[in-house]
Amino acid sequence: MKRILTIALAAIAVSCTSYGDMGLAGGVSDRQIGERMWDIRSNGSAFANLTQIEDYIYLRAAEIGRANGFSHFTPLSEASGYEEHLYTDNTETFSTTTDCYGRSCKTEGTVTGPSTSSYRTPHADARILFFTPAEYDDLPAEERVYMMSVDAIWNDLAPRYIPETREG
Repeated sequence: MKRILTIALAAIAVSCTSYGDMGLAGGVSDRQIGERMWDIRSNGSAFANLTQIEDYIYLRAAEIGRANGFSHFTPLSEASGYEEHLYTDNTETFSTTTDCYGRSCKTEGTVTGPSTSSYRTPHADARILFFTPAEYDDLPAEERVYMMSVDAIWNDLAPRYIPETREG
């Protein structure tokens, strides 16, 4: 019983994937790989949805853009989906039931285990190329269509996922 309670409490603690640095319940990580290029990865718990995890990629890109003076970005590559996980509990449990009627008793036993269960966790990866305002202004109009505005993404996603950015 104590083991089941511990597992249940642990599951509740890590079930939500909030926006932030990568941790036990998921989150976002980034790595700068060039002067204007970053790889960003987002993972979620089994209770997160894929859209939320994909949003985290763009929100982190907007944070990076704001912190480094970039006005726009474009994903050079993107991938998202679900990872399948298997959990096997090798514990065998023996339980008995005893029924007594008068002076006679009947005992029955049940053995259960091991068992395997599966769950899916969402993930998203993107390689992002950033542009300063001057670099963006120098691009031909047909290339600007593929650009995302750092401020527009921030204004759209930050209030959804970062409580302190919400207007009160």
